Amino acid sequence: MDQVLAAGVPVVLFPEGTSSDGQSVLRFHSRFFEPAVRGNALVTAAAVGYSSSTAEEAVLAYHGKDVFGSHLVRTLGQGHLEARVAFAPTGARYTDRKEAAQATQAEVELLRTVVAGRPAIKPRTDPFRLTRAG
Repeated sequence: MDQVLAAGVPVVLFPEGTSSDGQSVLRFHSRFFEPAVRGNALVTAAAVGYSSSTAEEAVLAYHGKDVFGSHLVRTLGQGHLEARVAFAPTGARYTDRKEAAQATQAEVELLRTVVAGRPAIKPRTDPFRLTRAG
């Protein structure tokens, strides 16, 4: 990761180290932030949320012991499926990985309030919304 960051290539990572049902943000592991801290890389928080007219977000999120193929088929079978992504307006550089983890987690928790738990709605003009009509 050090070489990739040094080359200026953006890296996406999920610092929870696992997946969840979307009901809460799990604790971020500071070790995932070490390469960004070492390389003085910009860290930008983002959050993903899912909704459907026929299922709760916990059903749509890929987590636990779910098998990808069956999860994908079940998810695509839902009505009016949406995935929303929100990015923090600015990034930050950190000198301490624990501070990076805590601050980024707080930002993600705030962004989750923007993307999660809302019913599927129209219009389809939001550039951060990927929609499949069902």
